[in-house]
Amino acid sequence: MLDINLFHKLPPDILDCIHAFVLELRKPRKIEKHLLNDIVSFHSIHDLKANYLRVYGSDDNEYLYWLENNLLFYLNGMESLAGGLSAEFMNVFPNKSEDQILEYVFMSTTSKRCLEKDILKYWCYLSPIRRTQFATLFL
Repeated sequence: MLDINLFHKLPPDILDCIHAFVLELRKPRKIEKHLLNDIVSFHSIHDLKANYLRVYGSDDNEYLYWLENNLLFYLNGMESLAGGLSAEFMNVFPNKSEDQILEYVFMSTTSKRCLEKDILKYWCYLSPIRRTQFATLFL
């Protein structure tokens, strides 16, 4: 824990430097556009889940299955996984074979928590532009 009394023992010029530094750190900063887009698009997953819940209902997490299915379809170049996996889709699962990936996707647990974790994993893999495209296509 920081002992405030130690500050009083510092020379005034050091205290002035610390004060100036803290004020500089607290100034509002401009966020770079690509980072801002990433932050904004990342949070759109919550809107998507809410829309899927409204459309598909909450019975047995059906809305999460539909969202996961559409994300997998989109990540695979708008092709069914049964037709093979695209190179981009394979990159989501580094160091895994096609068989291992398919086993993971089709045999994974059905708990709501695991579904949401997988959806978030797929969502994180998409760039901000691709997230926006996905939301436009599958909203």
